[in-house]
Amino acid sequence: MTNNEQKNSQNYLPEVIRTVRKFWGLKQSEIAEKLNVNQSTYSKIERGLVSTSAERWLMFAHVLNLNFDAPLTGFIEVQAPDNAKGPCGGTSCYSGRIFFVLQRILNREGYNSRVQVFLKKNNIDPDYFRINHHYVSSDVIHALLTELSLIGVPGFFLNKMNSTDRELLIGKDVLRSKSRWGLFDTLASNPGHLGKSFDFKIEHTFDSARFTMSTTDQKVGPVMLALLNEAIESEMMKSKPDVLIKSKSSCDTLIRFDIEKVVLS
Repeated sequence: MTNNEQKNSQNYLPEVIRTVRKFWGLKQSEIAEKLNVNQSTYSKIERGLVSTSAERWLMFAHVLNLNFDAPLTGFIEVQAPDNAKGPCGGTSCYSGRIFFVLQRILNREGYNSRVQVFLKKNNIDPDYFRINHHYVSSDVIHALLTELSLIGVPGFFLNKMNSTDRELLIGKDVLRSKSRWGLFDTLASNPGHLGKSFDFKIEHTFDSARFTMSTTDQKVGPVMLALLNEAIESEMMKSKPDVLIKSKSSCDTLIRFDIEKVVLS
């Protein structure tokens, strides 16, 4: 097993449990009672001092309304009311999942300590981006990439994304679509899924269909669109459709399908 594979197989259960507790504003004793364990045992689980069985984790996930794969990915698809969403810095705002994926890649590439220094310096809770309901201003992403001298090199991330990164970036709720066009339909009908910075449109004509995604965010928009473009292309190519992807500009991507070769349902 390679170092990257070892890191990818890490059990994130302690971080997941801790994050959920903070997300709901609970004390250790309160969440321990909710999970039907004593506080001492819960404290050890949260600190990673004791492991827990798959059966107990399934019970935890059920009680806390969490996605079952959270311990494997570290990302939490928690079901929460809209008013639980984090603050969004104006129109140039992204889903916390995007920052989380960037962190995953940076950590694997040896940037973990520098990322932690950045978060601490900016008074940002490292667990904040594990929650799918949280948002982050493009200014934060821009500041991080600038500090790491990566703002102008989206290829750094593209070349290092794995299948889990792409899945997390797009979102499993989007990938559950039953048709090849379902992914695009879901993105276009849920504009807030990845943040306010993106604009998704899908247009059908007699012999073709067109999906476009764009952003007015000139700071990190090109980097984010490059990541999305690669993730969507990789996902669609699993079905081996006839695909033509063109870059119209640094902040606009066109994906075109020939209806004669791609069944829409």
